[in-house]
Amino acid sequence: MKKCEFYENECHRNSEKTEISPNRIRISELVVQRVGLRIELLPVKDWDESLAASKGKRCQIMSFLNQTSARDAWLIFTDPIFFDPNVIITREEHGFIADLKGLRGESVALPRGTMVEERVRRDFSNLTVVLTGSEPESMKLVSERQADLTIRSLIVAANAIKKEGLFNLKISGQIPEYTNQLRIGVLKEELVLRAILNKGVKTLTPQEREVILNKHVAVNIQQGIDWTRVYVLLALLALAILIALYILRNNRQLQTALAASDEARNALRVSEERHRLLADNASDIIWTMDLNGHFTYVSPSVERLRGYSVAEVMQQTLDQALTPASAQVAAAGLGRALAAIHAKQPVPDFRAELEQPCKQGGTVWTEVSVSGIQNDSGEFVSLLGVTRDISERKQADLELRIAAIAFESQDGMIVTDAQTTILRVNSAFTQITGYSAQEAIGQSPHMLRSDRHEADFYAGMWATVETDGAWHGEIWHQRKNGEVFPEQLTITAIKASSGQVTHYVGSLRDITLRKQLEKEVAQLAFFDPLTQLPNRRLFNDRLSQAFTRAKRARSAIALMFIDLDKFKPINDTHGHEAGDWVLQTVAKRIESCLRASDTAARVGGDEFLVLLPELLTSNDALAVAEKIRQAIEQPVVTPSALTLRASASIGIAIYPDHAQTEQDLLRLGDRAMYQAKNTGGNFVQMCTLQSEPDRLG
Repeated sequence: MKKCEFYENECHRNSEKTEISPNRIRISELVVQRVGLRIELLPVKDWDESLAASKGKRCQIMSFLNQTSARDAWLIFTDPIFFDPNVIITREEHGFIADLKGLRGESVALPRGTMVEERVRRDFSNLTVVLTGSEPESMKLVSERQADLTIRSLIVAANAIKKEGLFNLKISGQIPEYTNQLRIGVLKEELVLRAILNKGVKTLTPQEREVILNKHVAVNIQQGIDWTRVYVLLALLALAILIALYILRNNRQLQTALAASDEARNALRVSEERHRLLADNASDIIWTMDLNGHFTYVSPSVERLRGYSVAEVMQQTLDQALTPASAQVAAAGLGRALAAIHAKQPVPDFRAELEQPCKQGGTVWTEVSVSGIQNDSGEFVSLLGVTRDISERKQADLELRIAAIAFESQDGMIVTDAQTTILRVNSAFTQITGYSAQEAIGQSPHMLRSDRHEADFYAGMWATVETDGAWHGEIWHQRKNGEVFPEQLTITAIKASSGQVTHYVGSLRDITLRKQLEKEVAQLAFFDPLTQLPNRRLFNDRLSQAFTRAKRARSAIALMFIDLDKFKPINDTHGHEAGDWVLQTVAKRIESCLRASDTAARVGGDEFLVLLPELLTSNDALAVAEKIRQAIEQPVVTPSALTLRASASIGIAIYPDHAQTEQDLLRLGDRAMYQAKNTGGNFVQMCTLQSEPDRLG
């Protein structure tokens, strides 16, 4: 495998006999070693020849590259090896450069065909670009005053200074948005090779990157002795000493001040480096912002939280860095800070929970704290912020609110420990049972038990909870005032990860109203609403059951048809209220003549049926019928003091004497009733079979 080395303009070529010297190991070579590959160098003279070798496929790998659209034409790239800032390099006498756009009439030396050349031409039209063949050549032009500055990565600058001895150069500024994301470039068709190298990249630790980076950046001055130059320098030194003594004698005070200033500047530099190191490695995001709302620094942890790189976040406004609602909150806080600064008052600290969008979609909740930064004069010049991820806390708060709302539902809730001692109840529990939280906590749910259930019922209920983890059913409980009421109860066992029960949660609902409604529905479905007697549906059901029992026990059943005589005139003359009163009275009189096992039903306007199961003789049926007839013919006094009279025609049919089926028994009883009515009414008629011997015999 061949490798073009970006920084030292050489390529590596694969060979079984080649070993990489430990003192020359580079990050890319360490990656290659980690995945078990071997490389050999392909010698090149300069950057252009490196590009030509790569495009001509004479080497498969180029290291320390920024990914650009132009290079994407023939290369694919690994994940970044590390981030290398681009710095502004000038001669020693040049002042600090805060913004390249502020320069006028100055030239910048740049290697031809690089990403930096493209971006400088686009972003800084105020600069004159001088093209060179390599990075060292660019820096040499600056050193020899043929160009005012150059822009290079920190590693390139360090290598050039070290190799070329350009010690009259210095770093005069930084361009955060030009930070290099250095990668390994692989020929496009080498997809598997790229995947293998990516695995090697993932094995690099931050400490290894730091050690190797320091080897690149460290600058050691090692030069031979040029005696002619030494003599010249000594003469110049003697002259400088004379001048220095003169200045020292006349400007001692000024020199002392300058020395103090240098010490302060060095201390400040050390402090800034220390704080920058802490910020870069903090889990929270640390950032600074100018008074115009533009980020001036963002720590790398922002990429872990939101997915955006530092360079991307540095370009974002408040509206882009926050959701609309949170942006309004932050803008209001910034406005208060600016108002305080203009009023020459202390900047109030700002703290808020803000929602921020993520690069891959979605949002993340953060807690943001902001304070003002003062210069030596005490003026507030920027803002310092700390952003902390509170997503888990917000989710926990949400779940607690949901649980609290669910707990305070319309159903009663009760929470006990594993020994069923009550720990908590909700307000619905108090409304249902009458027990307050203070009265219930510390007690056992046994205090709600009524006498409607045996001990076996409760034993079975708890056995189901232990076996299935829950029980659901209806139960009769007792309120604090002693009232027994029906309740729908669910008991759920709460278990720890070990499977051991830690709590029980009960959900209870008062179903008194539902039971009443069910009773009313059943009453409407099976009972006559006027007389409260069973209707035809319920009567037929009881008749069917009586037939089944009679056939099994070989007993008899009597069926009576009762029809009131001349009932219509009562309605027509005295109205339906009087007629209803007569019907209700007749129903009560019929029931008063029956046993508890007998059934009376209203099946028509003035028609009634009576069922007498377990009959001993037909004479018993006649006796009951006669008793009913006599009770019905007694006078009826209405609430309005009307005295009314009614009578009844009664027909009787008996199983098994007269019929073998329910239908035949009903039909023969009805026929016997009409026979009684044909005699003039107010008469009891037993069924006779002479007219239908072929059907009933």
